[in-house]
Order: sequence, then C-alpha cells, then structure tokens
Amino acid sequence: MPEHYIWDVSGDGSICTLLFMMNGFNFALMGQPLFHGYYTHHNMAESYIAFGPLRRGGSLPLTEGPVPSTPIEKAGRPTTTQALTLGSYTFMCLAAYYWGVLPQLNKYYNRNTDSEQKARFDGYTWGFFFFCFLVYHFVMGPALGINTGSLFAVITG
Repeated sequence: MPEHYIWDVSGDGSICTLLFMMNGFNFALMGQPLFHGYYTHHNMAESYIAFGPLRRGGSLPLTEGPVPSTPIEKAGRPTTTQALTLGSYTFMCLAAYYWGVLPQLNKYYNRNTDSEQKARFDGYTWGFFFFCFLVYHFVMGPALGINTGSLFAVITG
C-alpha cells in the first residue's frame, strides 16, 4: 500500500521520508515497506520467505511469480569506467564551487551581516549543487547507462 512507503518521522506530517534506498544497482531497495501488512516467515534451511496477509493489514494475498535468473551481485553494479567518471564529475563540481563560485559569493554576500545576504549566499550555493545534480540525473547518468530515474519518478509522482 502506498502509505507503507512514507514514514511520518515527527508524527504530525511535518517531517516525512520515503522508505527507499538507492544503490549502485539498477533498482531501489524497498526493505521494510515490503513487509507491511504481511506476516513473514524466513525459512533459511530451504532458502525462501513466505508471506501471509494480516487480517487487519489490508494487503492482498501474494501470487507466485518467476524466480529471478540473475544473482543480485550481478544485477547492474556500476562498471569501473562509470564509477571513475562519476567520481571525476563529483570532484569537478566541488572544485568549481570551491575555486569558482565560493569566491564570487564571498565577494558579493557577507553571511555574517544580515539574514538576507546569508539567505542569498545559501540559495546560490544550493542552486549550484542542485544544478550539478540535474546534470548528473539527466545527462551524466543516462549517458553512462545508469538508471537514475526510479527514485526521482517516485518523488514526482
């Protein structure tokens, strides 16, 4: 159920988080939300997990599906070239900020004088790193054959 994938950290809806974890493979780990609404039995001796819907959980009974043919270790780990390219891109973004953007921000905005200048300084800083993320998400990742869209698609609906 969709509500199982969002955790209300504060209890009042002011701080929430998605219960997904991205990794170096071409999928997202769903973890705990997968078990909401089900009783689970982990049979380590015979290597299977059984799921049974809870009476009040609202979850539907599961049906049997195909067994995956690829071990998780081989399901899309980034290649050395991909890792080095993304590492280099990350370093370039940090270097561009430190030696290019930061001196200009310090020249025009004094973070210690008033809240408006601090807000502008912080806004431009966040904007720069958001731009770096967008370039990674829409340009670098797809060009390298990395699936970058799954979590972004969940967030934007």
